[in-house]
Amino acid sequence: MMLKIFRIQTRFIIMSYKLIYQYPSIILGGFIEATVTVLSFYIFWQVVLTDQEFSSWALHEILIFSALGYLCWGIASFFFTGVWMLPFKIIEGEIERWLCRPLRHPLLGVLFEEVWVGGGAFFVVSTILLVIVSSYYHLQYELHNLLIAFLVLILGMTTLYIIYATVSSFLGFTIGRAEFIQQAFDSLEDNFVRIPVTTLPGGLKGILIFGYPVAFISAFPAEILLNRIEITEAAFILLLIIPLCLFWLMMFLAVWRLGIKRYESASN
Repeated sequence: MMLKIFRIQTRFIIMSYKLIYQYPSIILGGFIEATVTVLSFYIFWQVVLTDQEFSSWALHEILIFSALGYLCWGIASFFFTGVWMLPFKIIEGEIERWLCRPLRHPLLGVLFEEVWVGGGAFFVVSTILLVIVSSYYHLQYELHNLLIAFLVLILGMTTLYIIYATVSSFLGFTIGRAEFIQQAFDSLEDNFVRIPVTTLPGGLKGILIFGYPVAFISAFPAEILLNRIEITEAAFILLLIIPLCLFWLMMFLAVWRLGIKRYESASN
């Protein structure tokens, strides 16, 4: 089953990346945007951290933290562009073409038919930044920390987009409006690489860990990678995000099934 899903997703990615040959300017524009954005954050934190540290975070740690956040953004562009567009497809009736086709899992077609080509630039630029900062500051990473940090980042990113898909598709199926939710999520996405969640007050930190789990896509992976926390705490963070991700996946699938029934009833 998982192998079939992987093959379907791979085909959609290959189909989507044919846009590179049609619109090469997207790649150039993506690299320019990614480079300028990353450099702007370097300048921002260079100014903020002059003669001081932000809640014990040194400059090189903040750079690793921000680079991981943008790396997450780049990875998401490969797999979650369809999730981002899901509410608009529901509202504009674009999911109907997948429902009419003889597909066993039309949701896969809806979610993975698109890839944001320009987002790959963020992946490359963030990776380069990680290599440069690690080399310049002579940072060495433990293999287990590297693996746990990457798993936490991937699961956190998946959970974040599943939450967005759940809320936005529910609004799309029920009231036919979801753009304000996208704007809210977009605003939070733009800011999660600015300040580590773990430095915020308790209540707000709790919301950004359990309600909207931004902590799992930048702050926690950075702390694990930089060995700022014990391995037992890192393992606990990994064990925490797994059920959280599964819970929201079940919620999303439930909303999708109910929404499709409502959608098909209205179409008929």
